[in-house]
Amino acid sequence: MKKGILFIFVVVVAVVAFNVNLNTSEKTSFSSLELANIEALAQNESGGMTLDCWDTVTNDRGWGNVELSTHKTYCGSCKPVLVTSYEDASTCKM
Repeated sequence: MKKGILFIFVVVVAVVAFNVNLNTSEKTSFSSLELANIEALAQNESGGMTLDCWDTVTNDRGWGNVELSTHKTYCGSCKPVLVTSYEDASTCKM
């Protein structure tokens, strides 16, 4: 009787050990969409994306220039600003 219980116990332990080994040795594979999403999320952590920007921007919104204003990315802040003229193209990291 004791040998039977010991045998069942050993078999149960062996089955559990085998399943644990099987679960930990499975290689995780990602689809190309999942890998693209992971890369896109990680991009912001390593400095973000590079934007085209302008070093010199002015905003002379007089009575006649209101309709000529446009949004451009200013290199000083790397954020869009409302401008009437811009020059000296460059890039900045967001």
